[in-house]
Amino acid sequence: MHFHFDGKTLIVASDEPLSASQSMEFFFWNYGVKSTKMDTIIEGSIRPSGERAAFHVTGRPGFRDRGVRLGVVAYWIICDDLELKDVGKLRFSGPGIDSFCPMTNVQIKDEGDFSSITVTNCMENVVDLGLAAIGNKELELSAEAYWSCDYCRQINFESCLSCKVDSPDYGLLKDVYVNVASALKFCLNRGNVDLNVGLCRITPDGWETVGEFAALPGKMRTPDEHDEPHVTFVRSQNVGEYFGNIVSAFADGTLERETLAESRSDARVITSSKIIELTSAFERAFRMQFPKGIEHRARTQKNYELARKAMLETAENLPSDSKKIVVRLSKRVEEDNLAARIRHTCKALPEAVADAAFENTGANRRYTQLGKKITTVRNDIAHGNKMQYKLSDIREEYQLLNNLVFAMRLMLVSIPSEDVARLLKCMG
Repeated sequence: MHFHFDGKTLIVASDEPLSASQSMEFFFWNYGVKSTKMDTIIEGSIRPSGERAAFHVTGRPGFRDRGVRLGVVAYWIICDDLELKDVGKLRFSGPGIDSFCPMTNVQIKDEGDFSSITVTNCMENVVDLGLAAIGNKELELSAEAYWSCDYCRQINFESCLSCKVDSPDYGLLKDVYVNVASALKFCLNRGNVDLNVGLCRITPDGWETVGEFAALPGKMRTPDEHDEPHVTFVRSQNVGEYFGNIVSAFADGTLERETLAESRSDARVITSSKIIELTSAFERAFRMQFPKGIEHRARTQKNYELARKAMLETAENLPSDSKKIVVRLSKRVEEDNLAARIRHTCKALPEAVADAAFENTGANRRYTQLGKKITTVRNDIAHGNKMQYKLSDIREEYQLLNNLVFAMRLMLVSIPSEDVARLLKCMG
C-alpha cells in the first residue's frame, strides 16, 4: 500500500490492480450504503524522510483500478519522533500576515553610488495581541516583523503571528486556524487571507519548527495581497491586545464569518450583492447593539399610540377582510425601517465613535433623510423593482454604513469607545 496526494485528493493505492470482484464489491459498498461517507484521519510515513503525515478525509470515497480516492480538508506533517502533543506554538506566515504586521522600521539612505539600510532590532517589532478564548483554552497571541539573510546575501523582510498552545489536537488546530484567519479578514477588510502554519516545539535553543499544518479551502481563492504600508486599515500595532478579543468573538459566534470582498482592490466597489450583504450585516449588528430597537421620545410614542388607536377604531366599522388589513397596518405605525435604524445608530453611538464614523465619508450627520437612499436601493434590489438611484449615488451612505457596522462589531467585543474611534480612523 502507498499514498499519493496531489494537494486536494488522497489516493490510497495497492501495488496490484483491484480484481473485478473487488471492484464490484467496493462499488456496492460505496454507493449502496448511505453510511459510507467518511470523516476520519489517516496517518502514514513519508519515505525516505521519515516524517509522518496525517490527512483529515471526509465525504464519499471514489475508486480506480489501483486504489481509493479520498477528499482531504486538512493535513499536517511532523517529524517522525514527535506527535501533535509535543507542539507548543503555531506560527502563522504569508502575505496576509505581512500586511497585518508589516516591517515599517526600515530606513534606506542614498549615499552617492551606495545605499545603506538601517533596521531596528526585531525584538522591538513584537506586538502583544492578547489572549484568545478558543474552546476551553486561553491562547496567547503575538506578532512580529523581522529580517533574515539567505546564502546569496539577499535580505528578506518577513512577519509572523504566533499562538502558544499546550498539547494541541486536530480539533484545536482547526479552530485556531479558522478563527485567526477570520479575525485577520476582519482587520484587513478583505476575504482572500490564506495562511501558512508552522508547528513549533520548544528546545534549549528556543523555538524550532518541526512540522506544518494546512487547511484546504473548499474553493479556489485569489492570491493574497501584500498591502503597501501607506494603505490605511487596522494593523497589529493598531489593534494590539484587542486582537485576542476579536479571535474569541469569532470562536464563540459573537461575530460571524461573513463573505467579504476577495481583494482590497475591489473593497470599495459597490455592487448589488454587496448592498444586500452590507445592509444585512448592519441589521444584525444593530439588533445585537440595541436589543430594544429604536427608543423613541415620549412625545413621539404618544403620537404613535394615538395613530394606532384611531386606526383600530376605524377598523371596527369595516368588513372583515378590510379590518384585517387595517389592524395589520396599525402594527407598523412606528418608523422602524432601515433608514430610521441608521439615524438612530448615529445618534445613540458615543460621540467620538459617531464623529469617526462620519469622517471622510462625505455624509451629512444633520441630514434628516439620512439612510433613505441606501434603503430605497436595498428594497429595489430585494424586490426586483426598477432602480430609483444609481449605485454611485449611495457612495456616501454605503461608506457610512460600512463604518457603523465595523464600529458596532468592535463594541460587541467590549472594546472601549475611544479605541473604537481610533480604530475607525485606521480603516480610512
